[in-house]
Amino acid sequence: MKPTKFIAGVFDDPVLLLRAAKKAKETGIKVYDCYTPFAVHGLDKHLGIKRTRLSIAAFLYGCTGFVLSFILQNYISWVDWPINIGGKPNTFALVTFVPVCFESTVLCTALLTIFTFWAKSRMFHGVIPDLFDNRQTSDLFIMAIDADSNKNHDAIESMLKQEGAIDIRKKEFASNHSLIQ
Repeated sequence: MKPTKFIAGVFDDPVLLLRAAKKAKETGIKVYDCYTPFAVHGLDKHLGIKRTRLSIAAFLYGCTGFVLSFILQNYISWVDWPINIGGKPNTFALVTFVPVCFESTVLCTALLTIFTFWAKSRMFHGVIPDLFDNRQTSDLFIMAIDADSNKNHDAIESMLKQEGAIDIRKKEFASNHSLIQ
């Protein structure tokens, strides 16, 4: 597998990172990704990242949990274990189903959304993250630019320095996510 080469600009201020992302978009430099310790509002717009569809998936997971619990409760109440209290027939009791339907909706939404997020972002057990700097999760902001798709490396480095990068690093990774052998 061919290694991927990156030019990484290291910033210590989110405003400088945002300015650099805007400048990169204006000059036609393709930014691979930005790594930040917290959300930087407006960065997704400058990187061209579309809105996630995870909320749609979460809604569908919630609907699935609601429908399955409703069907299960009806099956148990009328077919599998009908309870005849005082000689009265079993009636449709929607009000008694509400707590269980609510809880199963929340449970299915939470668990399936977490599993979908893990699968989409490839955060499985045994995956070693590709870090440009150990401090990128605490106080540094990293802009990673794919060196293969952007050929003019000198222009990239000068743009990063002009926009306030405290360090410029060249990194090479075997793949996007390396698995433990």
